[in-house]
Amino acid sequence: MANPFIADTSILINFFRGVPETRYLTSAYEEGQIFIPTIVRYELLCGVKEQKHREQRKQFLAECQMLDLTPEIADLAGELYSDLRDRGRTIDNEDIIIAATAVVHDLPVATLNVRHFEGINKLRLFTNLN
Repeated sequence: MANPFIADTSILINFFRGVPETRYLTSAYEEGQIFIPTIVRYELLCGVKEQKHREQRKQFLAECQMLDLTPEIADLAGELYSDLRDRGRTIDNEDIIIAATAVVHDLPVATLNVRHFEGINKLRLFTNLN
């Protein structure tokens, strides 16, 4: 049985492209263990050119557990951003929101962009991709 986790956009895009390193998502998906922040939904649907691919992604997302942006998540995202900036580091706002969502919900983030999330306090990354 897969443990629950938040899927980052990078890993989902590669999953839809059929990249072998993302095959573990299939069983997690079937077991209902993938959580998707709303910002990841937005990122995943940006730039999709073909309607059939958009519908494929929407169908996938419909079966995942969605995590909405709440005031608690927004507040924590602001704190995380400030903390990183004070340490001379910045990351994209989308990644800050994903990280804050993960911390608030006590879920690890599965990502192919580990470097984007390094240095965020209390954030756990899901790195066992097998």
